[in-house]
Order: sequence, then C-alpha cells, then structure tokens
Amino acid sequence: MWIYKFGGASIKDADAVVRAGEIIKKGDVKQSLLVFSAMGKTTNALEQVCEACKTQREKGVELFNDVINDHLAVCEKLFEPDDAIFRTVKSLQNEFTDILQTKSTANFEYFYDRVVPAGELLSTLIVSRYLQATGCKNEWFDARELIKTDYNFTRAQVDQSKTQIQINAKLAPLLQQKNGPVVTQGFIAGADSLNPTTLGREGSDYSAALFAYFLNADSVTIWKDVPGVLNADPKYFDDTVLLKNISYREAVELAYYGASVIHPKTIQPLQEKNIPLYVKSFYQPDSEGSVINESTVDDDRVP
Repeated sequence: MWIYKFGGASIKDADAVVRAGEIIKKGDVKQSLLVFSAMGKTTNALEQVCEACKTQREKGVELFNDVINDHLAVCEKLFEPDDAIFRTVKSLQNEFTDILQTKSTANFEYFYDRVVPAGELLSTLIVSRYLQATGCKNEWFDARELIKTDYNFTRAQVDQSKTQIQINAKLAPLLQQKNGPVVTQGFIAGADSLNPTTLGREGSDYSAALFAYFLNADSVTIWKDVPGVLNADPKYFDDTVLLKNISYREAVELAYYGASVIHPKTIQPLQEKNIPLYVKSFYQPDSEGSVINESTVDDDRVP
C-alpha cells in the first residue's frame, strides 16, 4: 500500500491538476491513499479571510468568495458546465459562508480551524471528481474524521489511540477493497465531530507520514516542484547536488537547518516503522528523485 502526497504547487491550477492526474493514473494506485494540500496559496488567502472577519465580516465573506471564484475558474477548465462539481463547490461555499457570518472570532484559533480547512476540502473534491471524470475511480474521505487530536487549535497534537481506531474502522476497509485510491486531505484533523483542528502550517507532509504510520504503508512519495532533496538551497547556490539516498537522521538535520522541502515532523513516524520516503518532481515524474530511509551509507558523500 502506497501513499502519494501532492503539495499546493502540484495542484495550483487546472494544468497542474491534469499533470497530477497523469502521475496518479500511471501508477498502481488501486490500494493507495492520495493526500492533497490546498491549491496554490489558498491557505494564505483563507488566513486573510480569518483576519478580516475580526473587524469586518462582510469583508471576510468577500475575500472568501474570491477564493471560491478562483476554484470555480479551475473547474471551468476541467469540467463541462453542467458537471456536479459546480454544485458541490457552491454547497461548500454556503456552508463556510455561514461559519464566517455566525461564528465568534473571540477564540481566534478556534475560528481559524473552522475556516481554513475549506482549502483542503475544495482541492480534494475537485481532484477526486477530475479523477473520476477521466476514468480513475476513487473514494473521497474527510481527514477530520480520521486524524484525531487534542483541542490545541492551530497546532493540535495527534491522539494516536483514537486515530488508529478511526483509520482501522473507516479507512483501511476502503483501501482493502482495491476499487481505486482514496483521496483525502493533509493538514486538517478533528478533536471530535464538532471541533475541527489543524496540525500547524506546512503540516500536510506530516499528515501523509501519519497515515503511513497507522496504515503500515510500504512507502510515501511526496511530489514537489524540485527534483528531490538537494544539499543546499538552489536560490543561493549554483552547484547544488541531488541527494539520491539519505538517512532519516540526515533528513532531520537538514530540516532542522531549514530545508523546507521536508517538514521536520514528517520523519519521526516514518522512522519508527522504517517506511521509506520518496521525494520526486511532478515536472519530471520519471526521474529518480531522492529516497529517505534507514541507510546512512551515503550521508557523508556530499556536504
């Protein structure tokens, strides 16, 4: 069983969704979990929505409608005008508009975790429908029902026991049927059915690692806009080298010193069960990329 994780850049527009669909359909994903972030910079936009609602709810709703319109524009390029996805997006718009207009912002972290998950829900509903429309049968599932946490809003801690129970009961049976991949979200979770939570910014990779841990997955592949893990930031160095194989220990050190390609919390659950993490380019899906595993043989070859 494999897990594919697609970040915001990999589904930022209609062309990117098509590219992600090609990668998915090319692989053997009948018993796989597909984890998606929000599209592009949607989370940033939704944070602006939350901030606006502190003082001017109408402005917040206006900004939220801009987010919805951006997603509808993507849909217009991917689907026929009468496709059900347009009704789905409109329904989600109504649901979250009600939250923006009625929920108190006094506990801002709580309000944030009610609003910001809209990004991941929108992206996964669109991608799931696109895959279905292009012949890839799949199931959509709300990660807030699976990853269970405490009530520490915006930076919730995972309750491993409750999460394992939920995944065993709801997600594992879907995957075992091998009828097609399951599409779900990164970053978002739930303390209970009435209290959604989030795992901290850039937490989608961590979500993928958690799913891998609880499902005992064979591997996780994160699709990025870079060829893999590099030994230095290409924004500052011209002669960067692709690290084809590095250890969990080395990956943690790179993340600690600022390698944004890997979220620091992502490594731990994978290391505990020795699940390899592949980092590959969605621009060059057939390229080798990087693999992070227990082997330390190559750690000292490239500084």
